[in-house]
Amino acid sequence: MGHLVNSIKEIPEYLERGSNVLESDVKFFKNGSVKAVHHGFPCDCGRKCENSANLANYLQTVRNITDPNTPGNYYDQLIRVVFYFEKIEEKDVLLGVMDEFTLRGQTARLKDVGFDGGTGNFSDIAKIFSKMNIKDNIWIGDGTTNCFEPFKSFERLKQAVDIHRDSSKGFISKVYQWTNDLQSTMMYALRIGVDGMITNKPEVLLKVLHLPEFREDYRLATIYDNPFECHDCDRNNELGAAAYLNSAYGYLK
Repeated sequence: MGHLVNSIKEIPEYLERGSNVLESDVKFFKNGSVKAVHHGFPCDCGRKCENSANLANYLQTVRNITDPNTPGNYYDQLIRVVFYFEKIEEKDVLLGVMDEFTLRGQTARLKDVGFDGGTGNFSDIAKIFSKMNIKDNIWIGDGTTNCFEPFKSFERLKQAVDIHRDSSKGFISKVYQWTNDLQSTMMYALRIGVDGMITNKPEVLLKVLHLPEFREDYRLATIYDNPFECHDCDRNNELGAAAYLNSAYGYLK
């Protein structure tokens, strides 16, 4: 998943570099209306924090370049949407989205929408999803900025995979890690069994996926894969795909 893609010019750049996912940040006014696609300072090391775009223009660009009728399109690379909230009190964002689907008579399309409860306590996240009657299509990530990611413990990531995804009592569909730019930590995360990875360097991840250790068990997911179905979770995985628009939505397989 290409990280911090907050300007229109970066959309084709990250797709050309190998991303099957776009992660971007959506800011809102206090009344709930969209302000812009923008992250701001601080952000990842080596990235431009102030890149921004109008959300309507951003989404139209994504629609245009993923239209199967458009020459040179990226239809096969991008897929669905994951809505993300970091704090429990932000769950109203998801409620608003689901209400809008209902008002528009589009509830059938919720099968293509995933939900991410952030990096908090797993039990609290599970309770919130239960109260919202969300039982499927749940992605959970763990990580930190690339500035500190090499020094972060992998313990929570292991718990997400082993206990909350793969066990009989698990509630998670897929697990991803962020923001991973180093070949060594990418390899370690794959050995743990992650389903996706957010990175500023998708070309490095592609190189890792083609290493003998991983090329038989991992590949980039495509639009023809189900981003919420776990394929032999305790070993074989298809890695990340869904258009990821952070703070409001995201994209992984």
